[in-house]
Amino acid sequence: MQAVKGKKPMLGGALEEVYPVKVAQGILEIGCLQGSFQLTRLQDPEQINELKSLAQAHFGVPTQVKVVALNAPPTDAAPTLSEKKSLEDAERKAVLRREAEEHPLVAAAVEMFDGEIAEVQELSQKEAVKS
Repeated sequence: MQAVKGKKPMLGGALEEVYPVKVAQGILEIGCLQGSFQLTRLQDPEQINELKSLAQAHFGVPTQVKVVALNAPPTDAAPTLSEKKSLEDAERKAVLRREAEEHPLVAAAVEMFDGEIAEVQELSQKEAVKS
């Protein structure tokens, strides 16, 4: 995906919202929700040809690319990259919050001031280096 995004950012962005329906040697079938921008964009013959070219470079064999319209997300398909990133982000935030709540200094401050933790923010790399 990063390779596609690096070469074709708009196409890579659209691919983050698709469901992998079938991925096998020589076959790439992706699903987009009916009426979505991604479906319209990826059904364009020029985009299909671009996908075929990128898939062949990735898989090393000529690859048939098919874009299908879905009425709903498939129950057995892997999540889209966008969904996966959202889930990973939520999990990371939950871990950060748990770590903050369990930190002895934070727990002591909450108890001392009879407070509560409203929000936990991740330090940027620059801020983390300064600490």
